Amino acid sequence: MKSELNKAVNQYNRDLRRNHQKIQSELRRLNNSSRMTTTYTISVKALNNSYNTIIENYNEEYATNKEKEIFDYIESENANSLSVANAIESPELAENIDIELQDNGIGEKLRILSNDLNNRWVGFIFIKS
Repeated sequence: MKSELNKAVNQYNRDLRRNHQKIQSELRRLNNSSRMTTTYTISVKALNNSYNTIIENYNEEYATNKEKEIFDYIESENANSLSVANAIESPELAENIDIELQDNGIGEKLRILSNDLNNRWVGFIFIKS
């Protein structure tokens, strides 16, 4: 039991480091992009600034499990938004971007909001693959 818990904690920590590294890498790429700044990239940078504000005020030691889960979603959304912005800014590099579209559970979450959103997502995944 303790071994399984240690494995889960280690995996969680690896995922956090991977997301943090992805955010830093994608932000550097977006900031170094030679293309024009668009409304979308401005929005993504604003999202990243909000994410940084949350990080500054987030204290995992006192967070509830639900707050930790929400923080994980925020971090993942920020990383994915930066990746998508880079794909839009540099379409020739889009195939190299690791967004993990198939396994991130977006479809299930969209289905809760709207079947139409889920159908659009499924169409996007079909076109992308």
